[in-house]
Amino acid sequence: MTAMPAQIKVRVQPRSRRSEIAGERAGAVLVRVTAPPVDGKANEALCRLIAKRAGVPRRAVEVVRGQSARDKVVSVDGIEPAALRAALGLDTITVADAPLVWREVGFDVDDHGRCQIGTVMVRLLPGKFPRGLVGWSVRGLADGDIDGLPTESSDAAPREPAPAHPNGVVAIDHLVVFTGDRMRTAGALEAAGLELRRLRDEATPAGGGYQAFFRLGEVILEVIEQKKLTAPNALFWGLSFLVESLDPAAALLGDQLSEPRDAVQPGRKIATLRRSAGVAVPMAFMTPSPGAA
Repeated sequence: MTAMPAQIKVRVQPRSRRSEIAGERAGAVLVRVTAPPVDGKANEALCRLIAKRAGVPRRAVEVVRGQSARDKVVSVDGIEPAALRAALGLDTITVADAPLVWREVGFDVDDHGRCQIGTVMVRLLPGKFPRGLVGWSVRGLADGDIDGLPTESSDAAPREPAPAHPNGVVAIDHLVVFTGDRMRTAGALEAAGLELRRLRDEATPAGGGYQAFFRLGEVILEVIEQKKLTAPNALFWGLSFLVESLDPAAALLGDQLSEPRDAVQPGRKIATLRRSAGVAVPMAFMTPSPGAA
């Protein structure tokens, strides 16, 4: 059975200084093109840019609604909706940590220190200090510093999802950022081109402060306010991974994995990796939401 083309809502800004995908606005992907809105030139530039970013031929992309408006619906054939979202989201996470340690906790890491999780590539840099999450590259964002978060732009084509790792991990569920001021960091992320999806005015089960949530393709970016944080800017902190079941991780990690408990989201279970495992990044493993595809 032939899959239906993926569709995305797009807001176009013609006659821009450069052509780029610039995040999200009001539930639509914001796309800037240098072409003018004359004789279909802006639509053609839009389709070419999305085709390049999605890694599909130009003929696979079509404006199906809003041909003469700034708000459009674009159809992309030959790519699943989840892969299309990934093409507009998080590409790479850079971690200062030893590949061997990640292998020991059940991740497949190649000889170059690369570990693909879902559609995201984790790049491990041994011997770099301080250890931990040190950067990311995001499709649709410009190079720069977002409230202290070192950011690189990416125009890489999306990857096919990687197979499950020996610990059962199939994707990155959450990337967690700590900040002393949630609204300051959320504002900086919005100004950079990300759309604020939700504010949660309740403490986390682990005692963290209020949160702000953004979507980066298949990955949720969770910004947690920590009033005691002494750093003047936001900091990358930890990763939460999606597993179909916690059993493979429990069998592999033994006492290094905490007892499962209820997650904030109803119907989900979560277990955390203990510090004794020696990994530089705080890690959690989460089951899917009930009814998730």
